[in-house]
Amino acid sequence: MNKEFLKMQKTAGLITENQFKQLNEAEDLLSMLQSYIRFYAMAEEGTGIVPGDEIDPITKRGKPVHAVDYADAKKEELKNKIINLKGEEYFDALDYFANLETFFGDEDKMEELADKLGFTSDQLKEL
Repeated sequence: MNKEFLKMQKTAGLITENQFKQLNEAEDLLSMLQSYIRFYAMAEEGTGIVPGDEIDPITKRGKPVHAVDYADAKKEELKNKIINLKGEEYFDALDYFANLETFFGDEDKMEELADKLGFTSDQLKEL
């Protein structure tokens, strides 16, 4: 759900402040999970250069870094955030889902893991 849409619903009185907060947190969590899955796949591909987080003062763009190094750093950052929010067991289910998604694993198992994470497989895959 779009954050602007949620704000409009709250302003119109269609959802309470507490509902707004819960929906916002769920959207933020989903975004983190999707990012982790993307970075997992990027790290496994093992090739390429991507713009990093450090900005080059001349080009005003991210300085190029190796994709695997960048993805591994982002995965670790997200892993810590997700474990702090949801715990180690929750993260392990996400990591297993990312592995299955990257290597074309069992769809039934992926749906089971997605359900355990509180989302659908399609949501986690950003479909």
